[in-house]
Amino acid sequence: MSRYILYADTLCLNEAPLESTKSLLDCLGIFYVVFEGGKRDIGEELKFLNKKGYYSIFKDCLQKAKDDSRAILAFEYSSYKGLLGANEFFGLDVEIKHISSLLKTKFEKAKIKHNFKDFKAYAFLKDNENIALLQQTAVSVFESKEQEDGYFLLPINKEISYKMAGEIVFDAYDSGCDMIIVDDIRSFYMLDEFQNKISNSIKRPLGENGMSIVFMSEFLLFALGEVDGDFLDLHKTKVNFL
Repeated sequence: MSRYILYADTLCLNEAPLESTKSLLDCLGIFYVVFEGGKRDIGEELKFLNKKGYYSIFKDCLQKAKDDSRAILAFEYSSYKGLLGANEFFGLDVEIKHISSLLKTKFEKAKIKHNFKDFKAYAFLKDNENIALLQQTAVSVFESKEQEDGYFLLPINKEISYKMAGEIVFDAYDSGCDMIIVDDIRSFYMLDEFQNKISNSIKRPLGENGMSIVFMSEFLLFALGEVDGDFLDLHKTKVNFL
């Protein structure tokens, strides 16, 4: 029996991060089952309005893991934080792992086929452990100083949201980076989906091809030689540095 339940909620945003994560786990020989029965994530920023309602989003998966004596594997940071909070709130005592902690040793043993020493990546990451993973690929890492991607303001004030995202995109652009790497599905959605609106809001062009937004699992797959996955077709902004 598989040890892990992969929490597969994509917040109804974009499936590319999830599909690439599944491909990466398969590539590394990590066995899992997928849990897709989650409820719509209202956003962690709103949990103070209804803490129990927010944590209830994750309860079914936690209960399933407890009943099956399995650990939950979170593939992105928003759901990881939600699962941790819900686990404590409901007192279920389920083991929850962020994928980066699992990949730390698995990726070290994998055969890296593509060396990225001639590339510069702008890292907008919520989990600092992912920096060490990136360094294994020899890519030059430029760590973002920005804290917010603007996603939480999207339903309230789109213009401010686009400007916040623009701080990230144009910091990467002005720093000469080939791509922005993210580990949170909200960040991926915000920076990949709205580049034209971001460019218009900042009143600066991004060039003909825009800025490539790459989820962490996608980049690790690229390093392992998997550069033509179907998940790339799910991007709104074409990945153009390959």
